This record gives sequence, C-alpha cells and structure tokens, in this order.
Amino acid sequence: MAVINYLELPSSNHWIEHNFKVYTYKDLFCPKDYDNLKKLVKHYYARDSHYSFLIHGAVIKNKDTKVKLVSSNASNRHQEIPFDWSYHKDWPAQNPSTIKKFTQNLLYSGRVDPHFIKFIREIETLPPFSDEPEKWVCYRLHLNMLEKTNALTIHLDGGLNLYNKPVKDVRAWSFTFYLWDHKENEGGEFFTEDGYVYKPQQNTAICLNGHQALHGVTSNMSEDGSPRLGFTTRWLHVDDINFAENENTMIYEYEPFY
Repeated sequence: MAVINYLELPSSNHWIEHNFKVYTYKDLFCPKDYDNLKKLVKHYYARDSHYSFLIHGAVIKNKDTKVKLVSSNASNRHQEIPFDWSYHKDWPAQNPSTIKKFTQNLLYSGRVDPHFIKFIREIETLPPFSDEPEKWVCYRLHLNMLEKTNALTIHLDGGLNLYNKPVKDVRAWSFTFYLWDHKENEGGEFFTEDGYVYKPQQNTAICLNGHQALHGVTSNMSEDGSPRLGFTTRWLHVDDINFAENENTMIYEYEPFY
C-alpha cells in the first residue's frame, strides 16, 4: 500500500497568490506493475527521434497573421507526449458535464498503452483526486528526457488558455512518477523557487500545484550519462477548464491536432 504525505508551505512568489502544495507517495505499485511501467518508459527513451511538437504547439494571432511559437529556451529539450487531449479538435466543444467521458473515451481508443491507462486509473484512487474522481481530468502525459548536463529550467505548468479563471483560483495538479534512484552530486533533484527539494527514488511520485508554484529540475550529472526515467501527468478540475463558451477569453488559438 502506498505511503502518502501532504505538505503545504507559504510561497514568496509575488506573481501568483498561492501556497505551495505537494503530495509525496512511496511504494506506489506492486513489483509487476512497476516493472511493466519501467519497460514501457525505457521503450520511449530508446526511440531514435523524440516527438516534441506539443511542447510548443501554441499559435498566436498578430493582426491578421497567425504565428506559431515553434521554439523557446523552455522547450529546447527532448520530450515524448503519448497524449495531450487539450489539443484534440473536439476539446473546445466540451463542457464540465462531458469532458470526463470525452477524455476517458480517448484513453480507451487504442492510442494509449494499457500500462499507462492502468497507471491513470490507479492515480484517480489516490489523494488529491480520490474525493471526487469524476471531477478530475488527466489531460496530458509526457516524458521529459534530461540527458547529461540538461536541466529543466524553472517554470510553471500548463497554459492560461486552458483555464476559465485566474491562475490563483485554478485547481490543477502535476503528478510525476519516478523510475530511478537519486544519487548525491548527480543532479536530477526537483526544486521550487522557495527552496523545497525532492530527491527521487524508484516507485515514488510527487504531486504539486505546478501551475502556481515555480519549479524545475537540476542538471543531470550522472556518471554514465544516462537520462532520468520518469513521466508526468497533468490534471485539471472540470469546473476550471476553459471551453468554447469562454473562447473570447482565450489568449491562444486552438490548432486541432488529433
């Protein structure tokens, strides 16, 4: 059975009014399920090319011209995105009553590996999602591949186009699962602007309000140069998602993907 702890700390971030909220989890999965996830993640890491379009898939409109944001320092990294349903052409047409069924149908459409599906369904049974799992949507799963000397620079998760209210009021979580053991002086630590540090271990996870709390990952300085194994899912409360009826508030245009 997973060991779960919760911590809430005040933040000095003056851009967004919030506290830093974090759940940590130990011994999340039985050995068989953990090994299956590790094999799957290694398969993604072993691919020759990495699909990174959805790191920077936003399109902005400058007068009558569409401009695609194709690159930035934050997006200059390898990443695999098994899915991001917020890019689906029918995402904006949903509403709080339909979005859960919509994403679950996509989850079981054959596009997502069964081990990832089992992972998501298990996470729905844990806090902070377990009190009202029908209200939480897992809209994205990605793998950040921090090869040697690469760091994940400090950032916020998600995008304002996803939300129908100010960021300080949005209910969202970023849940990262780890499949490697941290070693001192080899980097890979999760950290926040306010000084919180998490050193990963196999079969552990961290869940935080990453859309509000500035955070990053220190440079990978592993002796053998191997990348860090793990993946992140992002979750939104159905009542805080920006759908078509709020499209006049969007700062980005949707570019249909699926």
